[in-house]
Amino acid sequence: MNSLLSLFRLGLLLTLLFLLQPGLLPLQAQVARTPEQAQLQPAAGERPLSQPAAVEQGSGGPSLSLDSPLWNLFWVVVLPALGYVLIRLLTAALRLREERHKGKGLADGPLLSLLQLLVWLGVLLVLATILLPAGASRLVLWGVVALVLGLAAQDMIRNTLAGISLLLAPPFSLGDKIWLGEHYGEVIGVGLRHTRLRTQDEGELALPNSLFFTHSLRNATGGESSCLVVTELYLPPGIDSGRVRQLALEAAHVSRYIYQNKPVAVHFSHVLHHTKSWLKMELKAYVLDIQYEPAFRTELTEILMRELTQAGLLQEDVR
Repeated sequence: MNSLLSLFRLGLLLTLLFLLQPGLLPLQAQVARTPEQAQLQPAAGERPLSQPAAVEQGSGGPSLSLDSPLWNLFWVVVLPALGYVLIRLLTAALRLREERHKGKGLADGPLLSLLQLLVWLGVLLVLATILLPAGASRLVLWGVVALVLGLAAQDMIRNTLAGISLLLAPPFSLGDKIWLGEHYGEVIGVGLRHTRLRTQDEGELALPNSLFFTHSLRNATGGESSCLVVTELYLPPGIDSGRVRQLALEAAHVSRYIYQNKPVAVHFSHVLHHTKSWLKMELKAYVLDIQYEPAFRTELTEILMRELTQAGLLQEDVR
């Protein structure tokens, strides 16, 4: 949201630079006229040739009209300053409400960012109403506003387009277990802007839909109720891997959560973990239903650790 406000300030600056060029459009209109048109129809601010000049009233010094560049400069300085003061007052009011009602994140959350956005947009529109003449100049203002809004809302537009794509051609279904980059969980909701996952610690994670365009997606269930569960153990390098494989397969088949129609596999690899050499064991088996995934992994670990200990294969530094 800070970048959004920066873009609005940039648009405000561009608009103000345009405003500080008084008489631009009348000058262009005057140059475009032919001499004959100039005699018949004088430009804005000119006197007809047949009309005598009015006698200046007063002492002859320069008069300060409401359309002068000095007034433009005054509004350019005062209105942004008032907007800044208003934002500070809103921030203080939200902090006071947060302290009284024990709210959370009111002064630093999306509400304050939305209020800041509305204040700066209001300042921009008020400046345009006061300083810009009606006609083509206001088209420049709305062009700047549209550009700034488009740049500021590009993330929202990207997420919305991705959400529409997911709804029309979903690569997963509700209840599937998916990996999206480094995030893993059960899909519990798909919206236009976010997809919600339930993580293994029973928390909810809202992922922007644009991540599905930039990260690889892996569906662990593929629309089925069962899914693959990988249980890892770090064992000493000199352990009897054949005996460990046998105990791991037995532990998987005696579990009450295993899906017997899918194969069970055990894989070993040598890894460095915490600057030590280990034999990494991966026990891959399918759980009967995805809701039992945590219980299945816990039961496999408990059974395997107990069997390895009874067989005398575990050492003190096993992980």
